[in-house]
Amino acid sequence: MELDFGVTYQQTWEAMEQLVKEGLVRNIGVSNVGCNKLHDLLCYAKIKPAVVQNEISPYITQETLL
Repeated sequence: MELDFGVTYQQTWEAMEQLVKEGLVRNIGVSNVGCNKLHDLLCYAKIKPAVVQNEISPYITQETLL
C-alpha cells in the first residue's frame, strides 16, 4: 500500500461528506485521531462525525496521536 501525502485530512473528509450527499453512505466517522486533529475537523466539517473511535492502550502516548 502506498500512502498519498498530497491529500490533506480536510480534503479526505470533504470527499467522505460528498459520499453522504450522494447517498452512498449514511454516516461517517473518525478513528484514532488526537484531540488537535478532531478539533480542526470540527472547525471545517459540514457533517459532524457520527462516530469517534479511539483505542485505549497504555502503549499509546500523546506523541503517537499528533
